[in-house]
Amino acid sequence: MAVTVDASFPVSARDLTGSATDVTWPTFTTPGTNRMVVAMLVANGAATNQISTMTSGNLTWTRAVEVVDGPNNWRVEIWTAWAASVVTTEQINTTYAAGRSYNRQSVIIWSLAGSDSSGVGNTGTTTTANDGDVAITATATGSLLLAGLPYRSAGGDIGVDANSTSQYNGGGGGGFGFNERACSRASAGAGSLTLGFTTTELLTSGAMAGVEIKAAAGGATVQATASAAWGGLTATVTATPLTPIQATSSAPWGGLTATASADVTSPAQAQLFMIRPTLVRR
Repeated sequence: MAVTVDASFPVSARDLTGSATDVTWPTFTTPGTNRMVVAMLVANGAATNQISTMTSGNLTWTRAVEVVDGPNNWRVEIWTAWAASVVTTEQINTTYAAGRSYNRQSVIIWSLAGSDSSGVGNTGTTTTANDGDVAITATATGSLLLAGLPYRSAGGDIGVDANSTSQYNGGGGGGFGFNERACSRASAGAGSLTLGFTTTELLTSGAMAGVEIKAAAGGATVQATASAAWGGLTATVTATPLTPIQATSSAPWGGLTATASADVTSPAQAQLFMIRPTLVRR
């Protein structure tokens, strides 16, 4: 199983008004249950301008990682929330600490399928100016790595490095020469992975942060119930998360029927063994 980005996501917006302590962002709706929602914010202001709270109507938000480039006062924060049920027209509000505000900021929001409530994995940060890459230690196959930074050009997409895919634009170009950029990378196994950009148009800020969203653990539960006398065996295989299942039926007597009411994740396997009793006449 792999973590994937839902259709119509990410959504993004910018706020360039500045000098506000609270910002209410555009609404979003998750397309299904059991979604990991990730919000990546980039802001410019004093180095101490940490977001104190992130709230929305139905979700509980937790800061996964933050990084600030002190000399240039750029901040990147990544927050996550688990949506067990569908949320409709959800709207995030960010609040800065008392007496703090920002000059400009943007947000990119993802709804991700294939994870679970414990899906927030490792994180990575860098403050190296004009680097554009960050390393994250993935814990397993199927994770999705997301990373972002501030970008100074008002132009379109910028180059991602050979390890990265799916560039995301934080709210359009123009205005103050500021734009947030993010990228993603799928993990093919555990280990340190790098993702980022190849452009020379990065801000002199080195602030960049990333997070791993882990795939849900696989597993299977097998329940077998006997039908009419020697009439065969009906087996129901249930498991989460959902991925294809293959079942075969073969027996010298009675037959075997396997019914998938949900799916089994590879490499998890569900195996059924049937032992035929032998009657011995004396």
